[in-house]
Amino acid sequence: MRNRLPSSIWYGGPVFAYALLIYFLSSLSIHPESVPDFFGLDKLAHFTEYFIFGLLLSRWFSSIEVSSVRSRAMIMTMVAGIFYAMTDEWHQSFVPCRNPSIFDFVFDSIGVFSASILFPFLPPKERKLWTGNR
Repeated sequence: MRNRLPSSIWYGGPVFAYALLIYFLSSLSIHPESVPDFFGLDKLAHFTEYFIFGLLLSRWFSSIEVSSVRSRAMIMTMVAGIFYAMTDEWHQSFVPCRNPSIFDFVFDSIGVFSASILFPFLPPKERKLWTGNR
């Protein structure tokens, strides 16, 4: 199936789909009394959510044929992922019963940063799984 799809859809599609999922989840009005307030669990969820987003961004930027983009995939992942985390928190300021949180933003950013640092060090077998033939 990979050979039938343009690489922009194959690699970029999951990034945009996951970004839409994050946006959708951030749009839900959640009443504070219905969500347990565990500092560690909530922050772990933020880290994990954006770690996955960072892996998808790294996969996409690493697959782009332009060598100047591919060589800067780590930086581009960090910039795009952290910018999206920032806009996600800002977006939550408009959602009833939601508030932006600097702590959420920090853990989102740490997740993206960790993924962008880890991705180039994935063993070849796992990298091939993520990037196809690269």
